Amino acid sequence: ESSDDESTSGAGHDDLDWLKTANILRGDPVQVDVFHGAFLFYTNKFTECDDFFAAPRDDPIYSVGRAVLSVIRAVFTFEQVDIDQAHTFLDLALAHSKKKAAFEGAFSTLARYARWRAPPPPTREQFAARINFAEMKLMGALLYVLDERI
Repeated sequence: ESSDDESTSGAGHDDLDWLKTANILRGDPVQVDVFHGAFLFYTNKFTECDDFFAAPRDDPIYSVGRAVLSVIRAVFTFEQVDIDQAHTFLDLALAHSKKKAAFEGAFSTLARYARWRAPPPPTREQFAARINFAEMKLMGALLYVLDERI
């Protein structure tokens, strides 16, 4: 159900060049991709948006983007199909973020505290994945309320 009519693809909105002048992206290709995917969603190009975020990539932000946009769609439509799809995408994003976050297990934490050692600080990638993981947990809570599974 993609709408590619002229009203959504006006002059200056066919690409994201306008963001370069706003100095939002700071040359980060991942941010450019995320803005591009959101742009596709908010210009009603849902099929293209799904295809864009569905492409396999190593960074969890893409699976998180797909999950967030599917939750937004579920909230707007209240359709059970969209809610179920959002649950599926949230589960995938949680798994991807958890893998990259490198959470420490309970036994490792106890052993480290027994030796009075501070945990090593997370890397930038681990920190971003942990933030993504927390965001997906919050989105999941919203979906469960929407789905009336409480």
